Amino acid sequence: MFFRTLAIRGVGGAILWGGLRTAVDVGTWNIARSEPPEAKWTLSARVRRVDRFQARQRPLVFTAPRFGGGRWFWPIRELNVNLDGTSLVAVLDHPEQ
Repeated sequence: MFFRTLAIRGVGGAILWGGLRTAVDVGTWNIARSEPPEAKWTLSARVRRVDRFQARQRPLVFTAPRFGGGRWFWPIRELNVNLDGTSLVAVLDHPEQ
């Protein structure tokens, strides 16, 4: 079964550079998947803290705790942090299992 659209929300997460270093500490976040055929995953989030140098490096991943245990894990294709460093928008790859 596949969803045509999907939205996931949470509080607390991080964008990691190389899977280890916190490039962006994230507060509230929202991930939405658009309808096929594009089916693009987009992350919108409030930023608690950003290291702009690390946020420009690759590879980057978004990770956040999942309800019921475990963690969400999405590789990031594109990341745009606004100029005042309070919010971001990212295009994500498919979530990893």
